[in-house]
Amino acid sequence: MLNHWKINWQKGICHGFGILELFIGLMMLSLAVIAVTPGMHSYWQRQQLNRVAWDIVSLLQWAQTLAQTQQRSVVICASQDGKQCGGQWSQGMLVFYGHDQQITEPAMILRFHAYANIPVNIDWRGFWSHEYIRFDGYGLGQTLSGRFRLTQAAGSLSRCLVMNRIGRIRVEAECSNL
Repeated sequence: MLNHWKINWQKGICHGFGILELFIGLMMLSLAVIAVTPGMHSYWQRQQLNRVAWDIVSLLQWAQTLAQTQQRSVVICASQDGKQCGGQWSQGMLVFYGHDQQITEPAMILRFHAYANIPVNIDWRGFWSHEYIRFDGYGLGQTLSGRFRLTQAAGSLSRCLVMNRIGRIRVEAECSNL
């Protein structure tokens, strides 16, 4: 087998792949790529949904920790422009010091987390139908319990982030109709 790849320098003969072998090899490679592509698309969608879910968990935990360490109420709300509450949760989330959805001065804004170009729908349902989440100075959730429902734009995949009153969050693979 190794002699097949040797170059005979005295005779000027070189053994290698012919055009037919290269063509067959490329055909086999293209068939493998075609077979893997649909699975990669669903894998990519799952990973995108998981990334958004863990981004939200991280943001909520950061806000809760900030409320505890600063002994101030921290509010998280849906925002489309990063300056005031309003819009869809899928557009972005605004974190600021306050007691409700009113921002009285720009210095109160702590962070704006936008979800641009990510085809994930985010829906928040709180116990008292608040459109925001508030952690008090002790880090307790003042909106009681609630859940984020994350769905792909196509609607085939979903994740549920369930938050209890003390701010603990668990991620569920599927959402029941709560």
